[in-house]
Amino acid sequence: MPEERQGHCVVQIDDCKVAVIGGCANADCSVTASPFIQVYNFEDSSWEQGPEWNENTMAFTACSKVTDMKTFETIVIIGCTTHDAGNNAGNNVLTWNTNTNKVEVSITNYLRHMRQMRHIFQCTISISKL
Repeated sequence: MPEERQGHCVVQIDDCKVAVIGGCANADCSVTASPFIQVYNFEDSSWEQGPEWNENTMAFTACSKVTDMKTFETIVIIGCTTHDAGNNAGNNVLTWNTNTNKVEVSITNYLRHMRQMRHIFQCTISISKL
């Protein structure tokens, strides 16, 4: 990995790549990690720099991959605490469209994808009861 991180999340984005998102370079987050998503490719054992977000450094992140049911694009939903020089600056939800490689702070996108996930979950439970 290009730099040490902790307080980050990792999500598989396709058959051969995982993304490391957010985090800090030390235990108390007084040294922030790069504002770029780092992507590891298992096929050629290489790291590539993903998109940069326009927020303070993201720490203590959680992430999950969903498929947009309208466009069938892969979306990564990122929940995080933002830090500015080690000071808690707030909580955010971001979406990363892996097709366009764009990261947005958008609660609207998040809520739309969460509704889709809930619908898929409810359908799965209904089918499993048959």
